[in-house]
Amino acid sequence: MSEKLTFGEDHSEGAAKAWGWVTAQTWTGWNLDVIAVDSRNKSANRSVVLSASGYDSLRLSTSPTTSPSSTDHLRELPAKCGFNEVRYLTASNDPRLVLSECPDSTLLVVGARGKGLMKALHIGSTTEWLMQCPNTPLLIARSPVRTERILMCIDGSTHADAAVELLTHFPWIDATNISVLSVIEADNDVRASAEAAALRLEATGAKVEMQIVSPDPESITTNTRASILEMSEQLQPDLIVMGTRGLTGLPRLRVGSVASAIAHHSGSSVLLVRDLHEDDQGGVSLEGP
Repeated sequence: MSEKLTFGEDHSEGAAKAWGWVTAQTWTGWNLDVIAVDSRNKSANRSVVLSASGYDSLRLSTSPTTSPSSTDHLRELPAKCGFNEVRYLTASNDPRLVLSECPDSTLLVVGARGKGLMKALHIGSTTEWLMQCPNTPLLIARSPVRTERILMCIDGSTHADAAVELLTHFPWIDATNISVLSVIEADNDVRASAEAAALRLEATGAKVEMQIVSPDPESITTNTRASILEMSEQLQPDLIVMGTRGLTGLPRLRVGSVASAIAHHSGSSVLLVRDLHEDDQGGVSLEGP
């Protein structure tokens, strides 16, 4: 089965940057689903047959390129992206429900901001909700640039291991420089995990270097969040990759405090990955507790 990238389209500035990120990479052998919300479907004088996830097929393209038109508002897809199949879907349901229910998707890409803004957090409400329910690896794209430098955060969790494995499936990974970062804590020496991740990534052809942050002997605790943000400022990566929750995260939480902080405050694009085998408790309900 081919890998699939799902793109959340809301025609916002954030989505435009995210689309720029998608089209800046090469996705040879992958399929692409572009899912947009069309509120007009609720009042249109036509019958709409929805899938279980709340969308119906707007158009299907087997060509790797599709030119936008004034009526469909489709974004231009360069042929160099190399997608096998491209599908444009329109959602008639809550976008949070639709985008969180893509079981056959390898990667979900969204913009940092949608039309409904949470300006204090720099993340749109739909993106914020998806972070709490990452049933599919979630990439929050902030810059429409080719990914050349990656900061891979390793904390010894199975979620971080799943993130490393996902990176090895990206067809452009061999052309990147990857910094494998581990923050050593008093009760969590993850050097072995970092070394294993570096070897796995080196096998893809990427250039890999280790970045180990040792604890300050004069400090009682290690501030992992600050260490990652400081390293990000120093390296200026195009993409930060991490598991959704570290070893110290509460099982009931989908995204840990460190991952949430990096997603909110980093100026780089961020990829969050959850190990579905380790934690399979279902998503966050839209109806509340």
